[in-house]
Parts: sequence; structure tokens; C-alpha cells
Amino acid sequence: MIAEKNFRLISRSTTTGWLDREHGELWVAPDGLLRRRRRWATSVASVGLVQDLLASSANSEIRQPFTSADVDLAVRRGGSWIPAAVIKTARLRPGIMTGRLGLTLADGRSVKLLWAKSILTYESLHDAVSYWLSDRLVLD
Repeated sequence: MIAEKNFRLISRSTTTGWLDREHGELWVAPDGLLRRRRRWATSVASVGLVQDLLASSANSEIRQPFTSADVDLAVRRGGSWIPAAVIKTARLRPGIMTGRLGLTLADGRSVKLLWAKSILTYESLHDAVSYWLSDRLVLD
């Protein structure tokens, strides 16, 4: 699946929908997105929310290598690995309070990612998804 490669943290407060009470970290790789769920107590304490709200592309990047085993563990713990190759369409919206990325995957499933409005998260997703999809990204 994935050899060890560097992922870049772009959000500490990403959810998969309005009913998802457990926030997660959103990491971007050259060939996909990884969402690692955080513990419920960390979500309730809003750890990382302020950092996300203030983050911009001018800040120093947080990078971490992940192996296939790391990604598999994140998925077993309720996270998501979305390879760029399976994304058919994407809709990206900055929003007033919350940013949103809606994806349609090759198997017909839809994936929604929400985050507290963050310039860093929006710009990072825009760059990655534009690169992967070129003409299949819709900006709202």
C-alpha cells in the first residue's frame, strides 16, 4: 500500500460530519489524505483548535513519516486513508466558520471532511486536490 513517506499535518480538528464528535488530525501525503482520530477527551478539550484557527502557510510545517503499518493502524482505530487515485470528484469550500471538502470516490462512496476555518487547511487541500484532479475540483 504505502512505503514510508512524509505526511504533512494540515489540521488538528477535522471531523467527518456534524454528528462526528471525535476530532482528528488531517495529514496530506503526495498521494492521499490520512485522517487519524483523536481520543474523545482530546476532542472535548478542543486541543489544537486554536492552532488551526491561527495557522497559515507561513508557519513552519509539521511533517512526520508514516509507514503502511502506521496508516493501517490509524484506519483500524477509526481513521481514514483516502488515496488520491480513488478520488473521482472533489468540492472544496472555505465556509464562514467551517471549511468543507466533499469527495466522491471511485466505488461511489462519498466522504466529507469538516474543519474549523483555517487558511492552512484550505490552501493545503486546494493545492493537493488541484494537483491530483486538475479539472475535477469544484470550488464554492
